[in-house]
Amino acid sequence: MPRRLLCVLAVLFVAWPATAAEFVITEEAATRALVDRIFTRDGKYDLSEYSRCRFAYLMTPTVRFEGDNVLIRAYFSGQAGADVGGDCVGPKDAFWVAVRGTPTVEGTHISLSNLEIIESPGSLYRVVLENTLSRVVGPALRYDVEKTLREALKKPNGPYQVRIENLTIGTLVARDNILSANLDFRLIAELAK
Repeated sequence: MPRRLLCVLAVLFVAWPATAAEFVITEEAATRALVDRIFTRDGKYDLSEYSRCRFAYLMTPTVRFEGDNVLIRAYFSGQAGADVGGDCVGPKDAFWVAVRGTPTVEGTHISLSNLEIIESPGSLYRVVLENTLSRVVGPALRYDVEKTLREALKKPNGPYQVRIENLTIGTLVARDNILSANLDFRLIAELAK
């Protein structure tokens, strides 16, 4: 190989930014994680204590990734009623609510920040919904990337035990139905003990 070509290749190799891996979460996987973590009463998340005539809950959540945001949409159903002669008497309400958040890196975690309601019919339930967002929905979508990688590498692979060090998560991109992040880390393979 000509000496000049070797020099050019060496410069490109040294100067080219390297990413060890790309971490990708699909919309379906994020929706499933949300359902598994908080929509645990027959696919519903109770915003208040449930009774036959008095309830408020969210159901049928979906998670979408677009425009570098995470969009969460769920159906709200509520009634502030009382049992009168075996019938529920009182106002009912049902509507779709949507929330937007910014995917954020916190150390080795991916989470949501700046959660805000972007679709709701009015202010009557806004306080309850905003409280739920900050207290429940945001933490439910917090994802520990390092823990996931450590768990995946825990079993010995042949005669080797592989471990991860120095994990850093690069820029997050939320679009085209996926949330992706560039990861940089060091894998160390040792003889299994």
